[in-house]
Amino acid sequence: MPTDPIEFSRTLANDDQQRCGNRVQLEDENAGAINAANPLPTTANIAGLADPLPVTLEDAAGNAAGVAGNPLQVGDAGGSITVDQAAHDNLNANTNLQVANTDVSAANPVPTDSQGNTITVAVTPTISAAVIYASGDAIGGRLDLANAVRAGIGTGTITSIVIVDNDQEQAPIDIVFFDQAFAATADNSPFDPSDADLANCIGFAAIAATDYANFNDNAVACKRNIGLWFELASGVTTLFAQMVVRATPTYTATSDLTVKVTIAQD
Repeated sequence: MPTDPIEFSRTLANDDQQRCGNRVQLEDENAGAINAANPLPTTANIAGLADPLPVTLEDAAGNAAGVAGNPLQVGDAGGSITVDQAAHDNLNANTNLQVANTDVSAANPVPTDSQGNTITVAVTPTISAAVIYASGDAIGGRLDLANAVRAGIGTGTITSIVIVDNDQEQAPIDIVFFDQAFAATADNSPFDPSDADLANCIGFAAIAATDYANFNDNAVACKRNIGLWFELASGVTTLFAQMVVRATPTYTATSDLTVKVTIAQD
């Protein structure tokens, strides 16, 4: 540090100017003199912040310091400062866009509107062919209705169901819905969910024989205005179901039935 005195003047009572001299010494927080062995600190912590604030250093001409050709100068020696910033905090703008605290991806897209969407999920279960069903039997296995709700929202309403019947059986069928995965009853066996699984049942929709439109060699059933609201567990977007027949049909092919469930997502 410089040792030359710093001069200043003061005005006396008779308006004469008196020249004075004194020395000024910089000290650290522990009253230690600032010198070559105890240089002026170049960093500081800001109380209350979990991470340091991003800092950009510039030289007198406004050029960024610490880059090639313009090193940061500390005293008589060059140096550099690195600022680390954790991802996904309130101060970092250079992170991935998130929906419901999850990075946006094909499986977690950005919602396209604030009112939700209406979607139709189609599933073709594997059923028994050339084997008669008994009333009350499960038809096919578990139906997994993927992306039934928007990620982070978790709720929706089943509005309508269509059953495409390629074999023209026109059998009345109940579709039983669950908000969690369950142990499905084997195809062509009496529908028998466990008590624990049935506790996760959110309701059912009954497709009657009169809901079918009969064509030349096939048929289609349509159940409208169902209005079955449901809520899935946090992080779950798939709705689950299984069909239960209420007649004794015999289908020709294992792919004779296709179920289409329309859902109004919240």
